[in-house]
Amino acid sequence: MKPSLAVLCLVICFASSPLMSQEAPPTPKKVTSLQELVEILKAEKIEHQANIPEQYVVIPVKRGGLNSAQVIRWAARDGFVHFIQVIPVQIPDENLTVVESAMVRINHSYPVPGLGMNHDNNTTYFRFTVPILPRGFLLESEVKEYFSFSVNQAVQLLPTIKALAQGEVAAEDALEFHRNRIQQALGPLGAWRREFGDSQWVMKVTPKGEVTLEKDGKIVVDSLVNVKDDQMTFDDVTGELAVEGKGTYKFKIEGKTMTFTVVEDASEGRKQVLSSGPWTR
Repeated sequence: MKPSLAVLCLVICFASSPLMSQEAPPTPKKVTSLQELVEILKAEKIEHQANIPEQYVVIPVKRGGLNSAQVIRWAARDGFVHFIQVIPVQIPDENLTVVESAMVRINHSYPVPGLGMNHDNNTTYFRFTVPILPRGFLLESEVKEYFSFSVNQAVQLLPTIKALAQGEVAAEDALEFHRNRIQQALGPLGAWRREFGDSQWVMKVTPKGEVTLEKDGKIVVDSLVNVKDDQMTFDDVTGELAVEGKGTYKFKIEGKTMTFTVVEDASEGRKQVLSSGPWTR
């Protein structure tokens, strides 16, 4: 018996469908040794200096005011890989004790403690250590992620280390100083909360220039926002409390608090919600 036209069509369509013709995703690349890591760096033309006998590679880093290098040490015998990002601040001898005390305090409360001191040259670093056992390898994507993570942590810590080295901050104030600097660097991004009119309000500002405003857990406004210097311009798009026309405000961030001052806005409701009191992270 010959197959029916419908069956033939089903077989042909299924076999030639985009779903069936898609290639399998590439297998994640494993890095099992420093030599393999060096080969990846060469293939991607990333500047580096490798010391295979000593099992480390040095990669220059320039990002966010950081101009130094990261050392990746492949300690296979111990079962770990160390990502050591140098923080290029020379600590004067007279301030060593202050910096050491501050580093202990920061590490105690830091989500990923990693600050360390190189007493050979009075400089600090951020070290992120990950195990390679029992797997015996890291994925290439993991190596890149851990490298960037260490760089970003050093970038965030750099202003605090500079202030400590210059004697501008006491050891006991270092953690609060660092937290405030991070808040300033974030600017208006993130989630902000306040009470107004017997309700709980949450405003979330994203890096994509979008803002959602929640009232008692329900989104009531979706807006677009343009941030320029110390001003934010809101342009509501949807939501039961969305209004027509744009509103421009000056904002000021102090620690975890943000306040708004009206520049121009025809909406009295938006003025009241945004500028009648402080918002906190």
